[in-house]
Amino acid sequence: MDEPMEPIQNVERRAWARHVCDLTASCRQLGDGTRLAWPARIRDISLGGLCLQSSRRYEAATLIAVEPGDDATVPWETRLVHVRHLRQLDDGGGWVLGCAFVSLINQQQLQLCRNPPSANGARTQTRESNGDTDTNA
Repeated sequence: MDEPMEPIQNVERRAWARHVCDLTASCRQLGDGTRLAWPARIRDISLGGLCLQSSRRYEAATLIAVEPGDDATVPWETRLVHVRHLRQLDDGGGWVLGCAFVSLINQQQLQLCRNPPSANGARTQTRESNGDTDTNA
């Protein structure tokens, strides 16, 4: 007799924990013959990669430079990423790109992404467990 099938479970396969953030940056495709940069937002980040939201579509396997742009809040000069997967936003207003760093970021850079300096130099920290917010001067 056939054995009943167990329901499919979503199994987390990522090597690094993701951390929600909201950082601004510019993205440009390498090797396309232009130096055009597009604004983007980093929605989450880990030591191994990030989730970008952009109005521009980049194909899977594309090499992108993620760098500071106008009002950028990323804590690095330029980081190279490979697009691993993409999907269009439901409202058609852009693309969400899952990207892997060509070389990993370090713990200090990760912490700065999770807890960026505010405009007045203070840091705002959000506790993921209960949503409380602490501001440290």
